[in-house]
Amino acid sequence: MSRGPAVFAALCVGLCAVASLTVGHARQAASVASLKPLVPAAASSIASNPDAFYGQNVTITAAVDRLVSPTSFTVDQNTKTSGVGEVLILVPVLNAPLAVNTYVTIIGEVVRHEGRPAIQATAVITAAMIDIAKRLPPPMTPDEEAFDRLMKRINPAFSALRQAVAAGAGGGANTEGTLNVQAALLMRAFADTEAFWKKRDQADAVKWAVDARAQAETLERAIAAGKSDDAKAAVTALQQTCSACHGKYRERQDDGSYRIRMGS
Repeated sequence: MSRGPAVFAALCVGLCAVASLTVGHARQAASVASLKPLVPAAASSIASNPDAFYGQNVTITAAVDRLVSPTSFTVDQNTKTSGVGEVLILVPVLNAPLAVNTYVTIIGEVVRHEGRPAIQATAVITAAMIDIAKRLPPPMTPDEEAFDRLMKRINPAFSALRQAVAAGAGGGANTEGTLNVQAALLMRAFADTEAFWKKRDQADAVKWAVDARAQAETLERAIAAGKSDDAKAAVTALQQTCSACHGKYRERQDDGSYRIRMGS
């Protein structure tokens, strides 16, 4: 049975995944090594002429051929001729299992490993467009869980207000006081955020929480009065306050999620 349609579909998925994830991985790699172009390649090309690829950052889409260890495997462009064009993939971590004959997209640097070409991968993207080479963060601490609950109250309320104000709310679009309800939710959440940081003796975070609550109050009054310009100014001020706090106390994890970072 021909594998042509399956290969084509897998390649399409791989290219889409690369398009969405390449920028993030390129930025991550830039902090570790000098910037290099990302070269589309085939496993068979690397296997047949490795000298042309050593030291290059490449992206390939190929089938998983063999599982060598928990963090290494081989890929092959043509599984019917296993071993002919295979390339070894080395990964610091894999947070999900791989199945033989499934297609993945690999991003990484071609290196020489035990006399043969290998790719030191920074991304292993499955057909579901999930990068399983990202390190998963450890379980949340009680502080992280508490802060996460606060952010899950603040983020949706502020997003709804920001979108509504940008669309012109405050000039009669506040149907049944819905936006005032969201503003009230923000004020309560920022009061709780202030209490959270007071217990942890973080004076700048306490001030940001106080400022944010005051800006949410200003936003509520502007919406109630139908003053669109004042509402937009309050949203901008609140966004700047949140960004300042996030810049010091929020830390991005390898999987794209965020955790609290306690200040010194």
